[in-house]
Amino acid sequence: MLQDLTVRKAVEFAITVEELGEKTYRRLAKKFSDDQELVELFEGLAADEDVHRKQFTKLLETAEKLDEDNMDYERKQYLRAMSISEFFSKSHGPFKDAAEFESSADALQAAFGLEKALVGFYTAMRDVLGHDTVLEEIIKAEKQHTITVMKLMMSDGKYRTLQDQWA
Repeated sequence: MLQDLTVRKAVEFAITVEELGEKTYRRLAKKFSDDQELVELFEGLAADEDVHRKQFTKLLETAEKLDEDNMDYERKQYLRAMSISEFFSKSHGPFKDAAEFESSADALQAAFGLEKALVGFYTAMRDVLGHDTVLEEIIKAEKQHTITVMKLMMSDGKYRTLQDQWA
């Protein structure tokens, strides 16, 4: 998908990933509709991914530097590797069909994998783009998602606020 990677293509890919993430989280909310905590988690993540999609769309429309292909070979290959390795695994990738998840633990593990992959991919994008306030906000939000999902995984699916200690 990202064979001839440019910064613009990386942002376009981020938009697609956010769309897929939103759809996946909405499917998970429906699948686990009998568990209100999971519904709240997945609906909240879906809403956030929609916000991120809109932020990336605005970045795509306004950032002139996206038209410059100034990525050196190493950065281009790293960014490409981060996208391929995490997002397109058919056996365990985060966009696996939600109907295939047999338990809430499976769903949480997939959500954790997606959020972790997004942090890695967007951090690699930052290496290419440099500091961008919108991208920094998205990375911060994705890191927070990772923490929130991990807390649920570690607390047997019981949501606790971010101020709670867990181990």
